[in-house]
Amino acid sequence: LILHNQKYYLMAHSTYWDNMVFHRLDRISNMQFCDRPAKSIREVKGYESGIDYKKIASTMPYMYTDEPERIKFVSAVGIIDQVIDWFGQDIKIESTDNEKEVIVTLQASPSAMEHWAMQYLNYVKVLNPDNLRKQITENLEKGLQSYNQ
Repeated sequence: LILHNQKYYLMAHSTYWDNMVFHRLDRISNMQFCDRPAKSIREVKGYESGIDYKKIASTMPYMYTDEPERIKFVSAVGIIDQVIDWFGQDIKIESTDNEKEVIVTLQASPSAMEHWAMQYLNYVKVLNPDNLRKQITENLEKGLQSYNQ
């Protein structure tokens, strides 16, 4: 069990997906125990050295399991505490010509970053990777369309 963002998650290996999955404990129902022995954590791809709790906490803010990538974004200085709360201190912060903004570079799940950036829409602009920037742009366009109907 992992406590993350004030919610408990069951961390388990999925034989269906053959990777690690995280299920919110309060949403689990109809749990069944199986007779198969559990796979050793060190046999799961990405966990050969065991569990890196710091990496889980800082790169997976919404517990998505996609592979963390290098993400760069412009952030308002006023939310840097939020950035650190969500992603930890293993981030790079660079000043810009605008004293009200900084450039942040970090490792995170692109899916999680998409949702995080949407949550902080008025304070954050993703610079790269391009596919993440494109997905956020599409989200914004769809949202604007729905509000203009």
